[in-house]
Amino acid sequence: MGVSLAESRVYVDKDKATADKFRIGQVIHGGQWNPDVAGLSTLLDTVNGLSTLKVSFATQPLKLTSKELTTLPFIYITGHGDFRFSRDERLALRQYLKAGGFLMGDACCGRKAFDAAFRREMGKVLGSSRFRPIKPNHPIYSSYYKIGTVNLTQAALVERGLKNPARPQLEGMFIDRNLAVVYSKYDMGCGWELKPHPYGIGYDSRDAIKLGVNIVMYAVTH
Repeated sequence: MGVSLAESRVYVDKDKATADKFRIGQVIHGGQWNPDVAGLSTLLDTVNGLSTLKVSFATQPLKLTSKELTTLPFIYITGHGDFRFSRDERLALRQYLKAGGFLMGDACCGRKAFDAAFRREMGKVLGSSRFRPIKPNHPIYSSYYKIGTVNLTQAALVERGLKNPARPQLEGMFIDRNLAVVYSKYDMGCGWELKPHPYGIGYDSRDAIKLGVNIVMYAVTH
């Protein structure tokens, strides 16, 4: 953990214009909402290098009640522990998703406390929907990389009794048959940081990046 915490990575946009760039908002909530500071920017740097998509590395931290929410096509939420949305936050997120917005959820380090909180809160946001496993033939697994199996971290193998290689464990919530929320109960953000996280229960860095790229590319094209 000392190696992991002693390093930091900074991304700077040479082009300061944001009008025609793809931007991601990161949700501020009552828990530890930004545990992997460089993870999302590292993922966006990878997307920028793989596609013609103009990407802003500067993610936008925002509360769900912010007026800026409606200007962002894609938002991301992560954390370690329990949190709760207010009534106004639930209403704003429901309206955002029903208007075509896209949410990616990621349980940092595979923490069960965040997993339970996110499932509970999203149940309140979209009461008529529920999380369902995203089937292996879903286009999210082929939107850029063709992903059939993935490798998990050593902690995932030991703590959860999993085996490599494994099927990706992404789940989704659908609105009118459209995938509006993608969620991973196994950590992706630590893998995006491309440095050791020995206690992270999730995907190894290579497959975490591939899954993240596919999720972004799917959201952009659907």
